[in-house]
Amino acid sequence: MKLLPQNQWKNPVMFIVYVGSILTTVLWFQALAGKGEAPSGFILAITLWLWFTVLFANFAEAVAEGRSKAQAAALRSAKRDTMAKKLDMPSLFPNAIQTPVNWYQYAFIMGNGFGLGRGDFSPEGKKKAAAKLREVLAENAKLGYGDYRAPPMLQDDVADQYSYNNHVLRRFNETLKDAIDPNGIIMPGRAGVWPTAYRSLRGSLR
Repeated sequence: MKLLPQNQWKNPVMFIVYVGSILTTVLWFQALAGKGEAPSGFILAITLWLWFTVLFANFAEAVAEGRSKAQAAALRSAKRDTMAKKLDMPSLFPNAIQTPVNWYQYAFIMGNGFGLGRGDFSPEGKKKAAAKLREVLAENAKLGYGDYRAPPMLQDDVADQYSYNNHVLRRFNETLKDAIDPNGIIMPGRAGVWPTAYRSLRGSLR
C-alpha cells in the first residue's frame, strides 16, 4: 500500500508530513482523554489537514504512475514495421533518409547529411532534388507522418500537409500572427505562417 512507512520513506518531504499526521492523531486522542495541551477541535483540524495532504499527494502520484504506464503501453502497441517506398533520389543528396523511421509515433526524419556528396549542383539539378524532397514529404504524409524542422524552402509544403478542416491550424496561426505582428515584420513565412501583407508569397519558393 502507498501509506506503508517503507513507501512513504521514498519521498522525504511527504514522509515528514506522514509522521506529523500520526503524531497529531495521537495528540488528538490524548486531548479527547482530557490530557491535551490544546483543544481537541483545534488538534483535529490540524490532523485532518495533514492527512488530507498525505492522501492527496499519494493519490496524485498513483494517477501519474497509471498514466505513465498507460502511455508506455500505448507506445509499445503503436510500434510497427513500416513498408518503405524507395525513391530515386538525385546524387546531390546521397545521404538523405528516404523513408519513415520508428522514432516518434507520427514523425519521420528526412535529410540528415544533405549535400555531403558530389552531386549535381547546377540550378536544374537543385530543382530536381527539391522536387524529390517534396515527393518524400507527400509520401510520408500519406502514412500520417509530419515533418519536423523543415528548411525554409520546404516550410510551406510541410504546412500544407496539416490540412485538417481546411488548414484550420495554419489559419489559426496566421490569425495570431496578424494580431501580434500586424505589419508582418517578424519572420514572415516561417513555418508556413504568412502575415496578411505577404500572404500572396506563399509557395513562392517552389
